[in-house]
Amino acid sequence: MVFRNVIVVMFALGIVCYEFITAPKVAISQNKLVVIVAVIDTGVDIDNETIATWLWKNNSEIPDNGIDDDSNGYVDDYYGFNAISSIGSGIDGEGHGTAVTAVALGLSSNSTAIPITSQPYIKVLPIRTLNGRKAGSVESAIIGLQYAIAVKKNTGLPMVINLSWVFTNDEPIREVYDVLKEAERNNILVVASVGNDYRLTSRYPAAFKLKNIISVSAATGLQLADYANGQADICADGTDITTIGLYNRVVTDSGTSFSAPVVTLVAALIESQEPFWSYKKVRHQILKSADIYESLQFVKGKRKLNRKNALAFAQ
Repeated sequence: MVFRNVIVVMFALGIVCYEFITAPKVAISQNKLVVIVAVIDTGVDIDNETIATWLWKNNSEIPDNGIDDDSNGYVDDYYGFNAISSIGSGIDGEGHGTAVTAVALGLSSNSTAIPITSQPYIKVLPIRTLNGRKAGSVESAIIGLQYAIAVKKNTGLPMVINLSWVFTNDEPIREVYDVLKEAERNNILVVASVGNDYRLTSRYPAAFKLKNIISVSAATGLQLADYANGQADICADGTDITTIGLYNRVVTDSGTSFSAPVVTLVAALIESQEPFWSYKKVRHQILKSADIYESLQFVKGKRKLNRKNALAFAQ
């Protein structure tokens, strides 16, 4: 396969660091079944004690010995995988992936209404496709997606993939479409942010016309955020979000990068309650339960995520 050298750019705005404060430990329901949340990003801080509890571990692999112990085609993939170097775990060296993961675990200011910190049923699979400048290649994106799909096939567990990044060009890339289509065939829901350059249309991969993608924009209150792209399937809070960065610090940031993982969290909680639901049913549950606001005219259906309604069936 020939890959084009297209750069992937993360859209994240001014981070401010504070002392870390532990989020409240509140659960919404009893454990049903483990759901894997594949965060394809800059990786995850595996040394963060708050997050480490929910990291997926490949116990068939011996870390850092340079050997593919489980013969799955990936070397040293103990904590996820580094798709840039094609060896080792998905360890974060920048902070964006860790911040996104904290949102997806209910540890942020826009997701603490539904934290999962007292329950073990969500496991984060960190996949590093972006470097310390929050940029990467088409090749690393495809390898990261392929790795997530391989884990899904090997485990048979429900999975949600979170993509809090966009391609910087407007040309659809067939190889990326094909691997996302493979995710669809494996019943994997993909939650993708639409970008932060204040345009009416979404960027790829969120813009792909695939049934297993939920494209997510960012809201500030009941308005589309002034940086957020339009034509998303739904929006969620994404402005001035307090979450966790590297070294256990609290960071505040804005962007569709941080609205997408709120939807990912809701999708994972639905799948944990209904592990045999198809991605179509999970996606429909999220969209049909959304609030409708006339002020969100650049969001499809004028939808804003309603977490309580989306999870109401599980109460």
